[in-house]
Amino acid sequence: MLIVLCAAGGCHRTAEELSPPPVPEATRRFAGVSITYYGDSHELGRTLERSLIQRFEQDTGIRVNLVPRPESTTETYVTYDRQFKAAEAEVDVYLIDLIWPAAFAPYLLDLTPTLATEARNHLAMCRESDTVGGRLVAMPYFLDLGLLYYRKDLLEQHGYARPPVTWEQLEAMARDIQSGERSGGRDLWGFIWQGLAYEGLTCNALEWQESHGGGGLIDPRTGQVSVDDPRAIAAFRRAAGWIGTITPPAVISYDEPESLDRFREGGAVFMRNWAYVHAGLEAADSPIRGKVGVAGLPAAAGHRSVSVMGGWQLGVSRRSRHPEAAVAFVRYLTSPEVQAWRAREGSYLPTVQKLWDDPGLRSDLPLLAAVAPQLPNMIQRPSGRVGPRYNAFSTYYYEGVEAILEGEAAGMIAARMQRDMVRLLAWPESSVRTP
Repeated sequence: MLIVLCAAGGCHRTAEELSPPPVPEATRRFAGVSITYYGDSHELGRTLERSLIQRFEQDTGIRVNLVPRPESTTETYVTYDRQFKAAEAEVDVYLIDLIWPAAFAPYLLDLTPTLATEARNHLAMCRESDTVGGRLVAMPYFLDLGLLYYRKDLLEQHGYARPPVTWEQLEAMARDIQSGERSGGRDLWGFIWQGLAYEGLTCNALEWQESHGGGGLIDPRTGQVSVDDPRAIAAFRRAAGWIGTITPPAVISYDEPESLDRFREGGAVFMRNWAYVHAGLEAADSPIRGKVGVAGLPAAAGHRSVSVMGGWQLGVSRRSRHPEAAVAFVRYLTSPEVQAWRAREGSYLPTVQKLWDDPGLRSDLPLLAAVAPQLPNMIQRPSGRVGPRYNAFSTYYYEGVEAILEGEAAGMIAARMQRDMVRLLAWPESSVRTP
């Protein structure tokens, strides 16, 4: 009997039912060694990692203790920061957000001597994020980016041949479909996203800001903070105007899983979320399986579509008691074979360049073809430039945006955000704390 695991993202096979690829050129040189890995907290990701660990242990004899990281990225950052600063040596390998290598670089092993050759096979933008001061402090594990998910069936029923390319079009389509469906007694909203005050809101707000011509959080030409900008303020006001009209008021409590659940249950026409949620939408038990389209995010008229670059990396602690075994584990998890397998099983976008052109993988995962045109539109948060200050820097940003969404004056809040962020960048690193 096939056993499946049901979670918020859908039903999936258990770790024991999966067949991950063997370890390439496996050696039992470190058989008997035990390492600890802070890994994925999401149900599907954790299941895939358990299966991969079972295969890795079988092929190498290295035992891996999997400890799921906290579900909240903010809590994960605090946990890692505390462990690193306390000089703890219990954890060997860490699953690290794309925005953290610069902050945690002093505590991570330089992988250049062992994995530089493998790193060259990954997308340049990912390698660059993992390289700090010339040191390769992490290896790319999977890529992510913000996407627009939409109900193909509802668009077709209401006479729309394609998804919106501008925010103006999205607003009009969302109002029209929402109104039409509600007239038939259906509880439906036009557009949902991540409005909770955390890093997810930073990503949403940065996409709004840049797609309105408001620039990034730091102007690459001048190095100056660029939040108090008329175009950025217009973008924040527009988003605040969605709430209660095409977006449910509860959106200010939504993170990725909650917005996914609402969309998956048939509660919205459009959703902004990450690529990895695609697997849950197409799971066997999904009520909207086969009814979902994927597109790039809209932009204001006259401006370009952008998607915040996300993803996770694997780093080895400098205090690892078994660094060679830890590096062998990272080499396996970031290999082309594992990345292709994770893409097929969980819609995790690969960071290995050649996999994007693999016809077999493209056939198995049509999401790749839909996402590929969006890769040139990816934008990065300024974590590399800001370094250890980024966590506090982003907190000022998302808390300010939250205040605007809750009705405070956008111009006044943007000016305050700018002052706080400029002041933060002037502080000595040793004094930086999350506000």
